[in-house]
Amino acid sequence: MIWQDIVFSIGNIVAIMCELITVRAKAHEKPKRRVAFIVGAMLLSFCFCYASYQLWYSLSVCSVNVALHIIIGFQKRTGEI
Repeated sequence: MIWQDIVFSIGNIVAIMCELITVRAKAHEKPKRRVAFIVGAMLLSFCFCYASYQLWYSLSVCSVNVALHIIIGFQKRTGEI
């Protein structure tokens, strides 16, 4: 399943590039905390799927994406859930 690993990894790398812009953005431009954590949880479930299919590159790149969503969730100011 090497080609699936490459396709999923490329998709996750594109998503990471988009998320890096969000990490560097001002607080009022970031998504709400709830959204960031829900998307992070969804991506974490993708990580478990990648691991079950032994798609190791996809797993590692998706883990970075999960970390970025968690960072975005914590960067959002308190009081704005």
